Amino acid sequence: MKNRIVVFYILFFFSTIFFGIEAINDNYRQSYDNRKILPIDTKVTPQQMKKDIDYLVNILKEVHPSTYSGFSDEQEKIIKNAYNKITQPMKVFDFYFILNEIICSIKDSHTHLVFPSLTNYIFYDFPIIWLNDGIYALDNIYELKKGDKILTINNKSSEEILKELRKIIPSENDFWIKQNARSILSSELYLGYLNLIDNGVIKLTIMRNNDIKTFNIKLQKYKGIHKQKSDWISYKIDISKNIGILKIKKCIYDEHYKEILFKFFKDVSLNNIKNIVVDLRYNLGGNSLVTDEFLKYIDIEKYKTYGAEIRFSKPVEKQRKIYGTGYKKYLPSIQLNEKIEDKSLLFKGKIYVLISGKTYSSGNWFAAVLGDNNIAMLVGEPTGNKPSHYGDILYFQTPEVGIPFTVSFKRFIRPDTSKNDEDALYPDITVFTTINDIINKRNPQLEKVIEIINSSQK
Repeated sequence: MKNRIVVFYILFFFSTIFFGIEAINDNYRQSYDNRKILPIDTKVTPQQMKKDIDYLVNILKEVHPSTYSGFSDEQEKIIKNAYNKITQPMKVFDFYFILNEIICSIKDSHTHLVFPSLTNYIFYDFPIIWLNDGIYALDNIYELKKGDKILTINNKSSEEILKELRKIIPSENDFWIKQNARSILSSELYLGYLNLIDNGVIKLTIMRNNDIKTFNIKLQKYKGIHKQKSDWISYKIDISKNIGILKIKKCIYDEHYKEILFKFFKDVSLNNIKNIVVDLRYNLGGNSLVTDEFLKYIDIEKYKTYGAEIRFSKPVEKQRKIYGTGYKKYLPSIQLNEKIEDKSLLFKGKIYVLISGKTYSSGNWFAAVLGDNNIAMLVGEPTGNKPSHYGDILYFQTPEVGIPFTVSFKRFIRPDTSKNDEDALYPDITVFTTINDIINKRNPQLEKVIEIINSSQK
């Protein structure tokens, strides 16, 4: 039961996956008019849909950094195909996915459509996880046993499902899609759109103990389970292992963060800890200033920070009051480290950063700065978006159907520009979580770090 997805998480997912953690704020909620959004069952005319596609395409062409020299041949093909699909009236729900294919062609997880309200629709109790080697059941439910490997859903393999998900989840790599697919695959609407369900029934082919089984299951509505709230930042000092573990689930730059950071490094100093682990495996982002604040406690004189490329436009002027023309590039630069005044708290030991496919946006930025500057060793799985990624979003709404969407107008450049084209931040030591790790409640990435520490002390 502990692995079941709570309703809050599911709804939170549909916020973060389509517009990123940084966009969930009051400014965003005030940036579009809910009254203009047509219900998803409303039928709209070809003329209405054409106006909305025209508007979306023009905004992408005017604002997004990747379209400064125009759309690619593949993007032009997708746009042409979108126009070809709107010859007859259709429901807003179906039209949403036509627009979404255009958005997904940008390959920027910060540029996205906001899905119409899901309040009145069903989420199913379908506890699964997509690991590096496939999809697995997370619980004993229906005919499923925890640890069953799901080979097909309605005769579609995981690779076929992944191919379809690339068209509906704005992303920069497959790691992000896989991490978030279980929420998509619990939604009545999305399962229906992907043709993976028929009247609440799905057909599964699974592998259990090397035996292959096929059966139909009637999915039950997910009722939700209340989970005990945990702080988004916490730490633990393990004197016996000579290690301090700082877990940061959100990049929130506030007094609470500064207070916990101070307490952590004070305890590290008092207990003469020589190794610290920063756990960013579940960090979906926020404010990148948390990185600079953390580095104040590290005994380094300087480090290379992010650069940025800015696409200027009329919408940027209107929404951000940033004026200019064309495209401007600011290369990554050396930043002096403003170390804390209490020098007894400066850390001089080894730093390890744990990352995963859920490490995203400013969480990814945090890990990239430490990794690219050789301040820390990265351990775990590739992250959920590119280290050199698009971001800083503007807000728009289609004129007819009223679907809100965001578009990035910057590209952030990681400190090590030789790795600009990498589709994820790759760890120095790769440790994928397996289904056996989950069943046995193991922490393979942390175990690997402890193994490294122990071997270095021999």
